[in-house]
Amino acid sequence: QEVPPTARVVATFSAHTGTVRCVRFHPQGSLIVTGSHDKEIRVWDTRVPIAAVVSSVHSKEITCLAGSGKINGAGWAVSSSLDDTVKLWNYQTS
Repeated sequence: QEVPPTARVVATFSAHTGTVRCVRFHPQGSLIVTGSHDKEIRVWDTRVPIAAVVSSVHSKEITCLAGSGKINGAGWAVSSSLDDTVKLWNYQTS
C-alpha cells in the first residue's frame, strides 16, 4: 500500500482585509500574486512573508489575475474585477 506524501505549512501570508479570491505562482520564481475582495493585488516574496508590492488598481473586488515574468526589469500582471474592467499593470519588486 502506497503511503501518501505529507504536507506541512511552511509560510503564511496575511495582510489582505477581505476574502482572498485568487492566488497565482508568478513565473518569476519566488513570487506569489494574490487578489482579494479588499480590491488589492499583492505581490509576495515567498522567502519573506510580507507583501513586496501592494496595488489598488480596481474599484471593486478582484475576481481573477495572472502574472508574467519580468520584461525590461519590471513584472507584468493582468487582473479582472467586479468593476467590469480588465487591467494590465506592471510593478517593480526591487
